[in-house]
Amino acid sequence: MMKSKLSIITFVVLSVLTGFLAMEMTASKPNDLKFYLIYIPLLIFLSLEFYFINKIRKSIKNIKTFKISAFCIIPFSILTFLFFSFGEDKNKICISGDCENGYGEALYIKSERTSKSANESNDGELQYYSPEFLGRNWFNNIVWYDGNPISYVYRGEFKNGYFHGTGQEFWFTYEYDENHKYDEEYKFIDGIYFVEGEWERGWLFWDKESRTDGQIKMNPKIERILKDYNLDKKGYYLGE
Repeated sequence: MMKSKLSIITFVVLSVLTGFLAMEMTASKPNDLKFYLIYIPLLIFLSLEFYFINKIRKSIKNIKTFKISAFCIIPFSILTFLFFSFGEDKNKICISGDCENGYGEALYIKSERTSKSANESNDGELQYYSPEFLGRNWFNNIVWYDGNPISYVYRGEFKNGYFHGTGQEFWFTYEYDENHKYDEEYKFIDGIYFVEGEWERGWLFWDKESRTDGQIKMNPKIERILKDYNLDKKGYYLGE
């Protein structure tokens, strides 16, 4: 009886922890459908694991089928499911034009702009953006477009997916409701900061005369940009 109660408590605790994992994976809460698309399969896997382990404990012969299922098949299935369940595998949404080789407009969860290393050992060499499986970086909540606000926009020329040629990148600036300072639920876009000029493989030439930058506070033009890109006031992409 004691072992049975312990098993139930363990299952409940693991179910709750699995729920938190599902929320992190989908950057959502239990009131979102996508949360259950991950949580329910994980709960089924967990239930099966408990079922087979319980069968092994109660079985006199310790049937091999139960052992293989509990310690090989189900864990492997869970890992495979998780590997293919972590959201989108790309960082940008191409709104118009050609965002690989040509002129286009693209939205980004995070910037693909080339930077320079701050490490003196490699003499500040260029650090090119490397596409990553953003969904698998779930602990930073870079998962699913509707679970992360669009932070950057690039409008200009592309070459092999890099910012290359003449173009403008801007990112949104934010403000908080005065009664809820630093509460993410009450953060909203209040303007943009932009840089534009000539780019080469993601690197902006700061010493060129064409380079300009500045901050623009919220105005009807920026509101129009949000509407054109189908973004809400927090920067979340509302879909095509």
